[in-house]
Amino acid sequence: MSKKTKIALASAVLAAGVASVASAHDRAPTVTLGGSIDTQFGYQSQKSGFNTAGSTTNQRSKHGLVNDTKVHVKADAHKGGLKYGGKIVLNTDTSNSKVGESSVANQTMMFVESSFGRMEAGSYTGAYDALHVGARRLASATGGIDGDWSYWVNTDVDLAATASNTVLPVNPGLPTEFDRSHKQNASKLTYFTPTFAGFKAGVTWTPDTEQHGTVNNLVGLSKDFTSTNTIDQVTGYKNVFQGGFNYHHKFDKVTWKFSALGEAGKAKKVVNTNTYSRHDLRAWELGASAHYMGFGLGGAYGDWGKSGLLKTRNAAGVISSYQGAKAGKYWNVAANYEHNHFSASLGYMAAETGGFGLSGTTYDTRKGKSDVVSFGVDYKLAPGFMPYAEVTHFKLQNKTVVAPTAGKNSGTVFLAGSKLHF
Repeated sequence: MSKKTKIALASAVLAAGVASVASAHDRAPTVTLGGSIDTQFGYQSQKSGFNTAGSTTNQRSKHGLVNDTKVHVKADAHKGGLKYGGKIVLNTDTSNSKVGESSVANQTMMFVESSFGRMEAGSYTGAYDALHVGARRLASATGGIDGDWSYWVNTDVDLAATASNTVLPVNPGLPTEFDRSHKQNASKLTYFTPTFAGFKAGVTWTPDTEQHGTVNNLVGLSKDFTSTNTIDQVTGYKNVFQGGFNYHHKFDKVTWKFSALGEAGKAKKVVNTNTYSRHDLRAWELGASAHYMGFGLGGAYGDWGKSGLLKTRNAAGVISSYQGAKAGKYWNVAANYEHNHFSASLGYMAAETGGFGLSGTTYDTRKGKSDVVSFGVDYKLAPGFMPYAEVTHFKLQNKTVVAPTAGKNSGTVFLAGSKLHF
């Protein structure tokens, strides 16, 4: 056998070996089916006027046994150094979801990942949810201050008010995270960098916070919010950019975490008798936590600025000043302890916001405040099975409404149940 023949044969064998190794690492999409069932008994004691929500025919029950059930479908594949796949989360209860969604799907997302980072696209959470560090990351049971308590009570503190633009952040987070249904899962595109020396960054672009799902959702979706009724809690934004970074570092036995995140976007105008402008979205948050030997302590501070609040006008309906609108802000802190299968946490959140409500062409100053403290425990009794219990006390107030049943709501929510993941 000649030298050239040997070289050619060796090259062919080497190429075949490389190809076989590459093909061994390639994988067609693998589909994984799973889900979760949260069976929960709850009891709430809030002011009686809020149980009727302004109508005795729409009485809110003080207690109940409820479910929150979802099916998860995941697809993962490899091609060389490329990973790709997707995720679908389906609502599978016998009623609308706990956040009021009537659609079958809760989230839909596909991703592509390589050594250059990860891209995600779909009706899914964005960079803030993935990179956030703060009190809600330490919560046990249903999530403490960011848990299920707010679904059991009436968080509208303006039942008897003629109009209001008071939006109380009863769940700690940036404005687009305030509504945990379709606004948080609005259609978006997100990029995450690889983790380098403990740092990871991400940025999300959301064309419209009111848009999610298929092209059918574009019908009737305009750049402005149109209303022929009293304007209340208008929160739509367009061209929203959200992002920032987090940092993890372990020193000796202490793990430190830090995040800096923000978002900006164009506020939709309100079209009623006249066209009313709102302050654009400008908000940010800083969060930190430390973990040592099963103990954790963390918190976050966020500033909504005047995001989404109506701008002041004179009698002729012309914008005359930006003074008067109150900036929104929130802060939270939590401590937890984890040992083997047991977890316990105690968290607190406070928030203030306000601005200008609209009644016809008359503005009234509205300023709101919320205080929430929550304690929860859970125990991983078996793989995928976790009983829990949680108690949350809350106080919500519109500081410009005098009537007690309209301006203030307070009470306690007791929750006990079990979560099954499969």
